[in-house]
Amino acid sequence: MPCATTFFFLLHIIFTDEEWERVMQVNVNAPTYLVRDLYNIIPSGSRIVFIGSEMAIHPHGTSLAYGVTKSAVHALSQNLVKFFEGTGTTVNTVAPGFVETPWQAGKPQAIRDSICGKTAIHRFATVEEVADAVNFCINNPFVNGAVIEVSGGYSYR
Repeated sequence: MPCATTFFFLLHIIFTDEEWERVMQVNVNAPTYLVRDLYNIIPSGSRIVFIGSEMAIHPHGTSLAYGVTKSAVHALSQNLVKFFEGTGTTVNTVAPGFVETPWQAGKPQAIRDSICGKTAIHRFATVEEVADAVNFCINNPFVNGAVIEVSGGYSYR
């Protein structure tokens, strides 16, 4: 399960080439190269699950590079389905929204409340809920090419 990310706030379109490249390297190139390098030894019937982001589906306007690169991860996953066709290997992406992590816990309460107010169930996801979505992708061989949102209904607010 390729899951690496880097994030920094690039409001508007003000960032250096180096900042952009760093996010591309971690969020897009690393998982792409990992699958490329392992392609010939991945056993038939395997499960590949990428971690994308709800931000790739519903941009927040906080980090252009993060949103764009996570969109690329979603596209990578869906494109790889064709490369594994007929092997029984499935490729999916889990796209978490706001997850209760130490990083989120460190935000001021007013910001946390604002974020929770943008989800239909008014709270952050738990890490376990994201893991459950990954487990679903692993255990269901007919789920293939899916981007599964774990966002608490962010898109419906």
